[in-house]
Amino acid sequence: MLKRICFLCIAIVALLATLSCGQGRMALLVTRAAELERNTPGSARASASGYALTEIEDFLENAARLDWSPQGDWIAYDKYKWESGGYFDLYRIRPDGTDNECLTCDHPDLPNKHIGNPTFHPEGRWLLFQAEKQDHEWAPATSPGRGTYSDLYVMDLESEPPYDVYQLTDVRSGYPVGGSLHPHFSRDGEQLAWGDLEGGGGDCYGDWRIAIADFDDEDPALTNVAYYEPGDDTEWYETQDWSLDDGSRGGIYFSCAPLSGQDDRTMEFCYLDLETEQLTRLTETSGMSGEPDEWDEHGKITPRGDAITWMTSTGYEIDHSNCEFIEWLETDLWIMNIDGTGKTKLTYYNEPGYPEYDPDGVGVSDHSWNPEGTKLAVEVYFRGIQTPKMKILHFSRCGDGVCDGPETAEACPQDCGTDYEVVSITTLTTDGGRVDWSHDGQWVYYDRLEPDGFWDVYRIHPDGAGDECITCDEPELPNNNQGQPQMHPNGRYLVFQAEKAEHEGPIGDLSTIPGRGYYNDLWVLDFETGSFHQLTDVRSGFPAGGTLHPHFSNDGDRLLWSDIERFDGRFGDLQLVVADFVTSPTPHLENHQYYNPGPRPIWLEAHGWSPDDSSIYFTCTPVAGMDDYNQDICYLDLETEELSWLTFTSGLNGEAGEWEEHAHLSPLHDVFSFMSSKPYGTDIGSYGQWLRTDLWLMNVDASNQQRITFFNETEQVVVGDNDWNPAATGNQQLAVRMNMIDRDENHMGDSPEKR
Repeated sequence: MLKRICFLCIAIVALLATLSCGQGRMALLVTRAAELERNTPGSARASASGYALTEIEDFLENAARLDWSPQGDWIAYDKYKWESGGYFDLYRIRPDGTDNECLTCDHPDLPNKHIGNPTFHPEGRWLLFQAEKQDHEWAPATSPGRGTYSDLYVMDLESEPPYDVYQLTDVRSGYPVGGSLHPHFSRDGEQLAWGDLEGGGGDCYGDWRIAIADFDDEDPALTNVAYYEPGDDTEWYETQDWSLDDGSRGGIYFSCAPLSGQDDRTMEFCYLDLETEQLTRLTETSGMSGEPDEWDEHGKITPRGDAITWMTSTGYEIDHSNCEFIEWLETDLWIMNIDGTGKTKLTYYNEPGYPEYDPDGVGVSDHSWNPEGTKLAVEVYFRGIQTPKMKILHFSRCGDGVCDGPETAEACPQDCGTDYEVVSITTLTTDGGRVDWSHDGQWVYYDRLEPDGFWDVYRIHPDGAGDECITCDEPELPNNNQGQPQMHPNGRYLVFQAEKAEHEGPIGDLSTIPGRGYYNDLWVLDFETGSFHQLTDVRSGFPAGGTLHPHFSNDGDRLLWSDIERFDGRFGDLQLVVADFVTSPTPHLENHQYYNPGPRPIWLEAHGWSPDDSSIYFTCTPVAGMDDYNQDICYLDLETEELSWLTFTSGLNGEAGEWEEHAHLSPLHDVFSFMSSKPYGTDIGSYGQWLRTDLWLMNVDASNQQRITFFNETEQVVVGDNDWNPAATGNQQLAVRMNMIDRDENHMGDSPEKR
């Protein structure tokens, strides 16, 4: 049975005073998913391996061979510089297009001829590259893509500019020619593979062999060099990647012409098991014995290790009379399963009728994945302008736990099969805030900004009737900011935050609103007696005390909230508190337990309890160095105090930076609803200028993450606090706060249905 969700939307005009209108991050998009020619129903260029190309981003002019850092924070590339006498130099740039810098220009310790073909060490400290010798005999091709008379160097990116460099090889400078080509670190960083030029020969491109050596990162040097020449009288080898289990336990991927008599221009994509030295031809394109006549090169393994992308001339002609391939070679990007099956074309630069088509001929070439396997930086050479450009290809993948791009529940049930769908969105009020649903489903409690500039607690029936204030002008209360309501399971008690009557700093300051919590105490209303009771007494001086997001346990015996220890980070230094909620003789709290989990226990915002009350979930920033704008949904076992996190959006170590907050467990205990800034990301400065969020669902194990609202497709919206109707029959219901930035409104709504 499909579970349907109906949203009750509360629009909160008041909070908009604190969130200024602003644009989201800008992307340089050449082709959007909607414009891509689709080759299967319901998908954007889907492939047998599950990856679907959804976007082609025009990223950078004049950029050739490249590598994406394992941490995801840099893309290194080489660039042809006319002004330097026609040599390539090495650069790096952030994936958002900022901080573009030359690493080798006029470097005092380098030859300053052709420099390129970068590859990062797995730890990100070392950058490996080729550099043409300062002096050598004449040769027709010494650029980074050919490697003649190129030595290997490594750069220490943790040193000060000009960065320290170390020469690793010293190839011959005379005849027969020496050289190095396409170096690659192993996945563990302990070894290095590259193409070593033995001399002239071959049909066009020289006599090469594969070299593998140990890399010493203490005093950068290569040791224990071993050479491999698999195949039948093979001369063309170009290393391209390592298997995920690299070293002697795995193997390497490379281009080669493995058959005796095979033309180098019909190179194939091959794999060598380093233990058995067995050669596997993953593409059989020799042009011999009835095999097709194709150029296959630049194969890269996806970060998940389940597929290979590579460039191929499949469908286009090979000119066997001309070694200058740049004059005739046309290639596109393809993808196949790791075992070589399921070959699928991804780009169509050389085919009319596609948005990226160029009639002058295009060569898709070197490329590198980001650590998440969602983006691919690609060198694309345009023959008409004789210049390479860097494109960023965006992918969604069935099986990655996120329902995005062209994926549907029918085509990808493992990602999109949460069994919920939105069937209606109803605006309940355009003047409301943080929300909670009563356990009998009869009331939605929320806070509202009053004309006097202070927040108060209200409640309203789901049909919009009976809207009434609970805390207005109550003589027992401070009657400053009052909000963040939370109902007790038995329906008798309502806990909420209330700003102190007196404290340091201005009364009603932005920091004291219910969503910030400074100088806020916890209070509870007893509906049976009509009396209010103060539960906490935080500091009224400096450093400021405060309280945020109280939540009753499912049995009602305990209360969870966030306690402000002091101001630190972007929002404050908070700790989680769990205390017994005792009702006799009057409501009060006992047996306080404090929790500061993780290596960075600063931003900890309470959200709720597991069904058996043994664990709590909350928003946190669990990674050292993490920005508070990049928030994860976290989980703490109260007995073992073991911290887990359900989302991984730290913005560090290759993870995307996203704002994820307000997680709430459904009444069926099968999914979490939560707000997320995916795919808009986070920025710097005041978040009111750029923050865009929508509502997402995920299974309780964090799989099948699925976006269910799309407000930001047409305007800037911050979907925030939400709560499920615990007593819903038929359609499930969510009360959701939606800050409509462009309209100066804030809405709350109802909508899923279950298979």
